[in-house]
Amino acid sequence: MTELGLQKIVVGIIYNQSRDKVLLSRRSLNVHQGGFMEFPGGKSQPGETPMQTLNRELMEEIGIEIVHSHQLTAYDFDYSDRQINLSAWIVDKWQGEPKGNEGQEIRWVSIDDLKKIELPPANEKLIKAMELPHLYLITPDYHSYPIDYIDKLESFIMGGLKLLQYRNPSISIENHKKIISKLLPICKKYDCKLIYNGSINDAVNLGAHGVHLNSSRLLQSSALMAVSKEFLVAASCHNNKELQHANNLGVDFCVVSSIHKSPSHPHSKAIGWDTFKSLVMGARIPVYALGGIKPEELKIARIKGAHGISMISGVWDAKEPVSIIENMNR
Repeated sequence: MTELGLQKIVVGIIYNQSRDKVLLSRRSLNVHQGGFMEFPGGKSQPGETPMQTLNRELMEEIGIEIVHSHQLTAYDFDYSDRQINLSAWIVDKWQGEPKGNEGQEIRWVSIDDLKKIELPPANEKLIKAMELPHLYLITPDYHSYPIDYIDKLESFIMGGLKLLQYRNPSISIENHKKIISKLLPICKKYDCKLIYNGSINDAVNLGAHGVHLNSSRLLQSSALMAVSKEFLVAASCHNNKELQHANNLGVDFCVVSSIHKSPSHPHSKAIGWDTFKSLVMGARIPVYALGGIKPEELKIARIKGAHGISMISGVWDAKEPVSIIENMNR
């Protein structure tokens, strides 16, 4: 900790109507990280909540008033001369026309171009969170769809699926290798991230784009092994203890379940949307809702604080699964 102490910074992620661009503004040259483009926002004043800070800063800086927003992520970042806590909020709806009230440049930037823009280093983890889609699809047991398992997955990926958890506890690691080796080329071609449910070592050795830790593996982990910056680490959480441990470990996102009773986990207790909301209020990472979720529940999931929804049967057993995937990407 530096002598300046922990500085709390709150920023807003403001999308255009088609949600393919976000608003950035230019930092003054005479401030910390001066000259960089940044997400609008600023430093919290004593006694302010994050939402109070964001409302004040966005009105002062770009002249808009927040109507609805939800938190995406929050984390600490250590610069050489100061340590900050960065809290990022998705501004879903606002009033007013954004403009540079302080004479600063503002610019709508394509999501795909964010990594090409010179942003303060603390934003790297934030952009990683922003790239997460609204749908996190989980594979059912292989024996449920032995004939067309690979074909169905390929059609989902070609149809626009961007985040897939491969989970098959009932078959051997050797069979995992065979299936994943068939999926990885098409995942690469269509820009889908394949997340392996298992150990980090196995995920790395299998060539997966990330790992999903079940709650047992999560609680047994005191630190995350060094992996590439692009490697995603996710976790399953069911209560405050697990969620806080995921926060402290610094996983990239988590899944909270079970919202409703589900065929895949018939013995899991359903927590409902209100309990889900109270759990994720303290989350500092993007959260997906899981458990008997239907595609049309994405809207309520977002209202309750979820980044998105995670499903198995909601897609796999649907009459038109690819249409569901396409709609979730809009």
